[in-house]
Parts: sequence; C-alpha cells; structure tokens
Amino acid sequence: MNVRVLLVALAGACGGASTDVPDGSGGAGTADAVPLDGPTAAIDAAAVRTRPARPTDVPIAVTFSLNLQDFDYVDESIGIVRQAIALHDELEIPVDVYLTTTMVDRYRERGFLAELTASPWVEVCYHTRPPVPYRANYIDWLGLGDMPPDERQTTIVAYETHRLDLESGMPTDADGSYRLLGELIGHPPRAVGNAADPALQPDVDQVFRELGARFAVAHAADGASGVDLGAMRNGLYLRPEHIDERLFEEAGADGGAALEADLAAVALEDGEAPIVIGVKMHDNDFIAEESAWLYHFLHRAPPVVLTGKATPKSAEERARMWALYESAVRWAAAHPDTLPALGVHDFDAALE
Repeated sequence: MNVRVLLVALAGACGGASTDVPDGSGGAGTADAVPLDGPTAAIDAAAVRTRPARPTDVPIAVTFSLNLQDFDYVDESIGIVRQAIALHDELEIPVDVYLTTTMVDRYRERGFLAELTASPWVEVCYHTRPPVPYRANYIDWLGLGDMPPDERQTTIVAYETHRLDLESGMPTDADGSYRLLGELIGHPPRAVGNAADPALQPDVDQVFRELGARFAVAHAADGASGVDLGAMRNGLYLRPEHIDERLFEEAGADGGAALEADLAAVALEDGEAPIVIGVKMHDNDFIAEESAWLYHFLHRAPPVVLTGKATPKSAEERARMWALYESAVRWAAAHPDTLPALGVHDFDAALE
C-alpha cells in the first residue's frame, strides 16, 4: 500500500480504534506486539496515586526531568528509573518522566508502567524521538513539509495514536504512542517534548493539543532567555524554564554544587517568577555512552536494521553519574525554602 494511503487509513480509523493491542497475528511491526495477559494488563486506577499541588507563587524553583528513551537497554533503564523513583519518594521531590512511544511499549510489556503511576511524586509525560519524521534536527524523510496541511496533520495523528515500527519508521496498525499512554495512565499526559522543525511545529503542536496535551517542553537554551509560567505556543502552554541545567554534562561533579551555581546565575536572568531551574537527565546517561536513538538514527533515515548497541558505561562511570543525580535531588530536598521543587502537575494546577 502507498505510504500516504496507509497513514490516512490509520488516522481515519482512530475514532473507533480498539485499545487492545494485536496479538501478533498480522500487521506491520507486530512481531514484538505486547499481549494483554499477565503483567501487561491495564493499570489499576485505584493504584494510581496523586498528591496535592504545590504552590507556584515562589521566586525560584527547580524541576527534575528524566527522559526515558533507551530501547536497547530496557532492563537497565527500568533499574535506574526504579532507583530514581525510590529516591524521589523518600525525599518527596517531584519528578517528571518523559517516555517515547517505544518505551511505552517496552515498559508496558514488563509491567513497569504501573510502578511509575503508583508514585505520587512521578508525573508520566511523553516525548518524541527519531525515526518519527517531524522530530527537530532530524530528517523529514517522509516529506511532511511537502504534504497539504490536512494530509500532514492526518499523518502526525497516525503516528501519535499507533505503535511505531522502529526499523521502517512507520506507524503500525496497533494502538500506541501518546494516545495509548494516556489511556493507560488514565489521562492524556500533561506535558510533551514535541520539538519539531519550525515549519512543522504548528501542526505538531495542534495534534498534541487536540489529543489532550497541556504543555510543550521548551528549553531556555533554545534561543529564549527564559520561558515564563503561562507562556504559550500554538495553543499549548510552555513548561517554564529559565536555566537549562543539563546535569548529565557535569559527570563527576557534585549535583548540589551545580544547583548552587545555577542559583548564583539566576540574578542574571530576566523573567517572571517563578524563575525555574530545569534539571534534565536521560536514562542512557546512567547506562551507555550514547542513547539508542542516536546510535541507530543519527543522520540516518529509515529503513534501518537495528543491530548492535551503544557501548555500555563502566560500573565506575555509572556510579559517578548516579552520585551526581542523587546529590542534586538531596540538595534540593535539604533546601526547600531556597529552591522548592515543582513539577508539571504543579504548573498545570496553577493555570487551571
């Protein structure tokens, strides 16, 4: 079937699509389809814990975000995220975790999504990565920019309502991605890391907005001096951030010292309170020398054959990276008046 005809057919079926995942008996990409028995059953709504929103009327705050994307090291990813959840639960510090469509599938088949939703300090969010053809700084290998607007949006809808076949780069006929994650956790993920090339961003934002997203991630380092609470882009709120603390770049340092340096720099930042220091890490930062999507897709358009994986980090390197992250979270917990910790749940409540 023609690629565009297939995508239109998939998106056209969205309204009446079943939430069951196919059993692998047919359809593109079903070889690793997730069965619904055992640990992959739907999350028990009674086990999903929430917490009261924290006030955002503070002069400065910190957010912690974990981007979960390493489909080559799934068990290791689960191990480090489980360790992070225990830390955040112990210290009562919120953390926003961003899953790619593939990690939704991988975590689900291992029953790990339930652990994420069981913590009141974890906010489950979503983000895009290659090989989706509208990801920023990637390749528009499907020609989205040349499609008529209606067809372009229909194509993006197909991607964000169906599972992704990594090797072909195409959505399959199984439900998945952003919409399925929302069905599994009981509400559309509030925040999306959906950065796209400028010509495609309005369409990408519109699709996520119509699917129920409230916030898009925009980093202070993306060219703006800061992103204030309440700022919008194409009908989506932007997650506030004034300092983009890429903590993974400071391996071997002390996380608390990094936050203290950020606090010292806040006086140089323009913006409306709360001034937000956004601490960002990825699961692969603790595990491998580069992420799975970089290893397989950097400057490469589908189809690809997923062979090999990035070089794993040594035990010593992993320990140093964890110590860096843990020290940052513990420093924030020890200084609640100096640097209160907030999450997208808190920002959303403030804007309701």
